[in-house]
Amino acid sequence: LPHEHIETYRRLLDRFEHISVRESAGADIVEGLLGRRPPVVLDPTLLLGEDEWEPISEKGAEPRGRYLLLYLLAESPPILRYARRLARERGLKIVYVSQRLFRPSGIETLHSATPYDFVRLLKEATAVVTNSFHGMAFALNFSKELHYDLLPPPAQVNSRLSNLAERFDLGSRCIHGSRTTLRSPDVFEVRHWQELLGAAREDSWNALRCMMEVGK
Repeated sequence: LPHEHIETYRRLLDRFEHISVRESAGADIVEGLLGRRPPVVLDPTLLLGEDEWEPISEKGAEPRGRYLLLYLLAESPPILRYARRLARERGLKIVYVSQRLFRPSGIETLHSATPYDFVRLLKEATAVVTNSFHGMAFALNFSKELHYDLLPPPAQVNSRLSNLAERFDLGSRCIHGSRTTLRSPDVFEVRHWQELLGAAREDSWNALRCMMEVGK
């Protein structure tokens, strides 16, 4: 937090009866200000399970063929090279959601996607390559083969990606600095991630329900 605003944050946050945060980094900030640690609950996109996202995805345009979904908040040559290599090895086409005017050759670029399309694209993908928190979150929701990287400099928001990876034991899916493609996760790894997500989802709902009940 900017040093000159710390006391303002402290005063205003102290007026809340309940505070929850989405990442442990946020819990550290609140604890440092108020002396009490707030519960860390899931991002809303992870509070809903795959079955609950299904009606949303059904409203999106149906993708054609087997594909790797590339969804980036910041484009970098290494992650583009990685996506191309992975797609080539798996016999997949690349579908890239990007509003950049530059369209990489040999890649199907979608300049726009409705929320319905976005969810459908993630649900139907064979693999997901991303440096976006929500790209990671939906890949986890739909048990997709995930390949993620941190945002390149000068980005300073990698704590969201790192916290999510740490919480769900996804470190093995990080491609940072990788010159070879990661293997596909086996059924036991996927089951492990889903068990962690299920437990975190239950804990988060319990924490939120408790806040709402106390507030009545």
